[in-house]
Amino acid sequence: MSKSILLVAGEVSGDMHGADLVKALRSQDENLSFLGLGGDALHRQDVKLLEHTNQLSVMGFSEVIFKIFFFKKLIRRIKKIVNEEQPIAVILIDYPGFNLRLAKKLNKSSVPIYYYIPPKLWAWKKNRIKYLRKYIKKLFVIFPFEYDFYKKQNLNVEYAGNPLVQQISNLEEKEIIWKAEYKVALLPGSRLQEIKKILPIMLDVTEKLIKHNISYIIAAPNKHIANEISKYPQAKDLRLIIDDTLSVVKNADVAVITSGTATLEAALLDTPHLLVYRTSRITFWLAKKFLKLKYIGLVNIILQKSACIELIQNQFTSENLSKELEKLLLHKENKEKMSVEFRKLRELLGSQLSSDIIAKSILESNHLN
Repeated sequence: MSKSILLVAGEVSGDMHGADLVKALRSQDENLSFLGLGGDALHRQDVKLLEHTNQLSVMGFSEVIFKIFFFKKLIRRIKKIVNEEQPIAVILIDYPGFNLRLAKKLNKSSVPIYYYIPPKLWAWKKNRIKYLRKYIKKLFVIFPFEYDFYKKQNLNVEYAGNPLVQQISNLEEKEIIWKAEYKVALLPGSRLQEIKKILPIMLDVTEKLIKHNISYIIAAPNKHIANEISKYPQAKDLRLIIDDTLSVVKNADVAVITSGTATLEAALLDTPHLLVYRTSRITFWLAKKFLKLKYIGLVNIILQKSACIELIQNQFTSENLSKELEKLLLHKENKEKMSVEFRKLRELLGSQLSSDIIAKSILESNHLN
């Protein structure tokens, strides 16, 4: 058995969390080597990438269909590598649709499988609990309420804190130059489908609100997404910053953010924001049919209240976004109300160093620490 660990992170946020985990694992055992699926962050940690997140980040039911053969072939490839190399562990990070299928295919191998940020079965598809129970040695969850949910299902689970708390506490904030009185960060997403559905409306708003002295900056998670953003003529008039989203959000007065991890980052940075989202009609219909949630934003889900405005699907129009952005940008009391809720959120999540705790747990369970 080699002293390698295989990580599977199919999206930008998982790539970042995986990179922190690799650093923590390597600090506890410098002889470890790493391979798997990931992006730029894992690549910078000398992880041998079998496939980049640029090829993996798809969202929605209809969108996945077009890449189904690619994913099947990739699972077979990973299974072959695991059988040949026999890593000491496989660590799945978020990305549930792919990772649960992979766990099932790796079930006959003797390699222990861990799941960091497991599927949100408390929201939908609770019947998939059986797969976690059968294939996963241990779950590491990032929200306190998730621990209670999975514990009641008799699963081996640990709450090690939220990785964003650690990332933000380690943030080396860069100075961002803005050109106007009001500073607005635009985060159109980390997937190509999101850019196509969401960015045009954001750009339309920048023209509708020209009466105010507003400086807009678009934050892109990587060059791949930045290249897609640059294809829009209106975007050429705005500043685009790549791979420094946290600094942009931290320096902004208000952020407009595509639903996802970035909304939670904004809350932890105490930046008021609006959550927006739009997807294909069939994907939205299916999500509405099966999701058992009142809110889709992580901040609102954790706090169990509408702390942040959510503009979803047909509600996400340039008119509605302009109106809500003005309310938040021009009225101080609205920002202050949001800031109070963000403090409650930070108290709930705690201040544990997630990656260190998870690394120690995995190495100890494999008698390597």
